[in-house]
Amino acid sequence: MSFTILDCYTDEAAGLGVPPYLGTYPRYIYGMLKSKGHDPKYITIDDLRLLVHYKGVIKEVTEKDKTNIRIYNLTRNNVKEVLENTETLVVILGVHVPGKYLSAIPGTLDEVTGLLAGIKCKKILTGPAIFGTQLEGGKSFEKTDMTGYESKNFGFEFGGFDGLQEYAVKGAEILRHIPDIRIAEIETGRGCNIGRCSFCTEP
Repeated sequence: MSFTILDCYTDEAAGLGVPPYLGTYPRYIYGMLKSKGHDPKYITIDDLRLLVHYKGVIKEVTEKDKTNIRIYNLTRNNVKEVLENTETLVVILGVHVPGKYLSAIPGTLDEVTGLLAGIKCKKILTGPAIFGTQLEGGKSFEKTDMTGYESKNFGFEFGGFDGLQEYAVKGAEILRHIPDIRIAEIETGRGCNIGRCSFCTEP
């Protein structure tokens, strides 16, 4: 089975996954898939935006142009070809805390749903978006209507930190898909015990 990870970026109280950072979700899932004998591909929301909105063509940049951070963080992959060969697409998405992003814009549920409408494969939503997400965090959040969807355990639950070491190490290979330098996020904790901060949508 061919897997592709679509990184729409995450920003949580316990971890940053917006470029120039690489979140833990893509790395762990990539490592888990590698350990099960798969050869997963990795693409970003920027790749998908470029493909859908610009037909995969980067416009010639002039001195007057501002950097388009919606399509700035591209992978080395031929995204059209990758998606045509994908059987299962693992979508990582979710913002719980507000951020000012200088080189990326995280995807939203509404945006990603529209971008993926014409792509025929099994889609798995994971990451903090499962609980609700919002680009500005701490305000109202968008949550997908789960009518018509099934909630299923696909074996992507990792349990404690001891079980993550193998996946974290194998998952470092994901950097081969990314031409730019990334700061790999590490986990020192999970979630939030307080759950009352006004700037955060984490439950």
